[in-house]
Amino acid sequence: MEELAYITILYQKNPVWYMIERLRKLIFLLDNYKEFRRITNRHHDDINSFEILRPLLENRPYVPFTKYALSPYAITLVINDILLHDRACVVEVGSGVFTLLLARLIEQNQLSIKFYSLESDLVWTEKVRTQLRNEHLEQHVQFIHSPLGTSGWYDKSIIQKSLVGTKIDCLLVDGPKSVYGQERLDAIPFFLDYLDLNSFTIFLDDANRSGERDILQTWSKIIDIKAMLHAGKVGQITRQSPYYIAPGWNSEEMIRQL
Repeated sequence: MEELAYITILYQKNPVWYMIERLRKLIFLLDNYKEFRRITNRHHDDINSFEILRPLLENRPYVPFTKYALSPYAITLVINDILLHDRACVVEVGSGVFTLLLARLIEQNQLSIKFYSLESDLVWTEKVRTQLRNEHLEQHVQFIHSPLGTSGWYDKSIIQKSLVGTKIDCLLVDGPKSVYGQERLDAIPFFLDYLDLNSFTIFLDDANRSGERDILQTWSKIIDIKAMLHAGKVGQITRQSPYYIAPGWNSEEMIRQL
């Protein structure tokens, strides 16, 4: 009652000020609602993506999804791109859950895809390789073990030897581990000569971080194609429509141009 009386007095004394305050509160509520909806949509799309990925997960050995792994939404996004655009050569930078799931997909759908997985951690590479071997899938992945140099990027000479004559039409960058925010910047300057420029797509995970956003903008200028952001966390640069591959009932709302 006291608060109501106070508001009534304020309105009587200065109705314009009162209306401005009410408008500010309304804007605040709308902004919070939009943020709540964005967060809810992201969680919903991860849950939805788990359902989409079920054929690659059910009745199979357990795959450890840690905080470092690609999100289910990101995995589904990349796999959709591979299938819908008939990608022939996929390179991932940073091995993990996606390595296992794409190998399963290649086996299950009998795809003719060259799949390279670049990793700096030899111990981790062997863990992933062992999982593939246990599932008789090792033949679908060509691992490239390359230690990190002083610049924080991989040994280019090792990669070059493995990719002679290769034309990449799908590049997924989820490594190396980002400490200062710029460790992944060298990916496009290096891989640019290997890209199939007639039809390609580039994905950058962790684009919710400012460092990766800056990298995405730099790559966009190098390639001269606008970068897109999926679900606030997966960056993409492509010649095809990004909306075509996006999983989820609200895909257009989850994609924006940077």
